[in-house]
Parts: sequence; structure tokens; C-alpha cells
Amino acid sequence: MYHCETLESHHKDLVHDVSFNWYGNRLATCSSDQSVKIWEWNTDQQSWDCSASWKAHSGSVWKVNWAHPEFGNLIATCSFDRTAAVWEEMPGDSFLLSGTGAPPPSSHGNPNLRTEGDAPAQSHWVKKVTMVDSRTSVTDVKFAPKILGLILATCSADGTLRIYEASDVMNLTNWTLQHEIHTKLPSSCICWNHAIAKFLPPVLAVGSDDATTKGGKVFIYEYHEPSRRWENIETLTSVSDPVHDMAFSPNVGRSFSILGITSKELKIVTLKPKNRDALLSDNPNISERTPFESKYEVKLAGSFNDHKSTVWRICWNFTATILATSGDDGNVRLWKCNYKDNWHCVATLKGDGQSASIRNHPNMTLLKDQSFNNSGMGLNKANANTNANASSFTSGMWK
Repeated sequence: MYHCETLESHHKDLVHDVSFNWYGNRLATCSSDQSVKIWEWNTDQQSWDCSASWKAHSGSVWKVNWAHPEFGNLIATCSFDRTAAVWEEMPGDSFLLSGTGAPPPSSHGNPNLRTEGDAPAQSHWVKKVTMVDSRTSVTDVKFAPKILGLILATCSADGTLRIYEASDVMNLTNWTLQHEIHTKLPSSCICWNHAIAKFLPPVLAVGSDDATTKGGKVFIYEYHEPSRRWENIETLTSVSDPVHDMAFSPNVGRSFSILGITSKELKIVTLKPKNRDALLSDNPNISERTPFESKYEVKLAGSFNDHKSTVWRICWNFTATILATSGDDGNVRLWKCNYKDNWHCVATLKGDGQSASIRNHPNMTLLKDQSFNNSGMGLNKANANTNANASSFTSGMWK
């Protein structure tokens, strides 16, 4: 059975992003009210409790993203105010750590205290660094897979992709701008590929929501070790509509990557390295054989308009067997592929929680066993609508 719950977010404006942490027991929300809120799953009450709320930027906060827990409790945010920021959770009451020696008279407006009453939080969030290199709105921010280290990518409305690296993971105030890449169009979203083999270079996908220019709206960049540069290796001409979100499938042993893209419809693209047998061989000199490393066979695996409206968000479950999308129709749809690699919508989850339809599909019995994160939450990173009501958002789980 699918259970849907509406949560009062207490944001004063539109909620733009909802992001779960690695374990699925915490989530972060950001809004046009310039604030970020942290929510924690209360196992006793079976509810989400707001543990922290603070003003993060001086403009609308577009995206929020969690780092891998190996680096601590870190989130990154980006905003219309042309900046991106990294925040770290620190233990202890905020007034003790701030050196004031006494709590403030009221929790209202204090970013380090709980929103419920005047009880102090057990931890608080500290801004470690602000990236101020952009001259326009920063539209997305993503931490790299942990195998690459503590690396952060941002994209902005002027079409610039920036990649930062923490100089010392023990001192998060020092970040270095390693690469600055100018894309052809204004950028709206980015996503990292999960490494499919230790010798394959990192890959970044950049999407554009530009509606005035014709041509491909998704650009694939690959890191070229000999030149130490990011190179544009592919432009997906099959995606010509404005792109709102993208997600690479997790690494589950496949020798190729699957990229889900949302625009006015859902598109699923596969990227298979050419000369795969050579790439996957045990040749010790494989890293030096670069002529074919940056070449992919790109195939449009599916294009679907089941939402019959704009599709805003997309995410994968941990085993890369189920894809979830949300759109302006107020529904979350779950997708699976069969043994012939044909994708089908196997379930529709209503955003109002009144009903959920499950289509007759031979693999549908697996849905209840394959959650989107370790806590059993059914909708990791797929909020019902990117233009969600300012005062609430939905959370769902299988029971």
C-alpha cells in the first residue's frame, strides 16, 4: 500500500527543491523566501520534524544538495543572488558555540533554533564558504560522487559550469575553482555520472532551459586526464525542448550509463562506450589509450508523454531498476524496463494521496521491495511539483 502525507513546510513562498540525505532519514527544503529547512524523520511519531531553519541567501534558493556522509553533514545551496554556499552541521546549541553565553530571547528568526516553540536545537548549521564567481543566477549545485573526492559543481544562467574542490576536507573554508567551462546555452541543471569502471573518466551532463534557441539542450562533458580539461564529447540532439532536471542511473555493474531527462516529456538516453571490450580489459596501460575513451554510442531508449504536461523532477532508486518522475499533472510516475530494454510506466502515485494506480506489469511485485533509499521512502528527490504550494509538500512511502 502506498501512503501519502502532506507536510506543512512553513515556508513563506514557493518551495523549489526537496532533497533527501544519503540514508533517507533527513531532508532539506529550499524556497523563494530565501530560507532552508532541515527535517528529520521521527520514528516514534512516524512524522517529519523540522530541526533547523535559517535564511541562507538574499534571493530565491533554487536547489539544495547533500554531500556523501563520508565528508560529514554537508549541504550545498544555490540562489538567484548569484552565489552558491556550503553549509556544515555543527553539534551543540548555537548560543553556546557562538560565544554569546546565553540563548537569545526567542527562537523566532533565529536560524539555529527549532521553529517549534523556543526549544534550542541539538545542532546548528554554519556557512563554511560562499562561491561568488558567478555574475548571474546560480541555477543548480551538485556534489560529485565520493570516489572523486569533495568536489562541487555549479551552473549558472549565463551558461557557465564551474567545478570547485575542497583543498582540505578538514578545513571546509578553503575551496579552489578548478575548472570553468562555458556551455553554449544558459544552464538549468547538472548531474554527475556514477563511475562504471575505475579507469573511466568522470562525466558531467549539463541541461539548458533556453526556449529561444533550436538544437540540442543537453551537453555531455568528460574529463580528459592528459590535458586536464573537461571536453564536450556529446550534444544530445534528440532533446530539443527546455530541460528541467536530469539524473544518471546509479552504478549497478552495467557497462553503460542511463540518463533520465525531464522537459515537456520524459526522455531516457543510454550512453555506451565504444570499444567496450578494450575498455573493460585488464590491460595495465588502458589509462594511456585515450583515442576511444571519450567516444560513446548514444541511443534514445524512450520518450514518454504520460504526464501530458511539463515534467519537473526525476530520480532513481538505489538499484537503478525504477525511475520516478513528477509533473504538472500532480502525479509521480514510476518506470521500469523489461528484458528487452523497453521502458513502461508501471505505477501512478497521486500527489493528493487519494489513490494510487498500479498497472499490470510482470515486474510490479518488485516495487515494494525496492525503495528509493534505506529508510523506505518511496519518493526520494521527486517532489510532487516544482511549483509546490508554499506552505506544504508531499512525502510518500510504501507500507
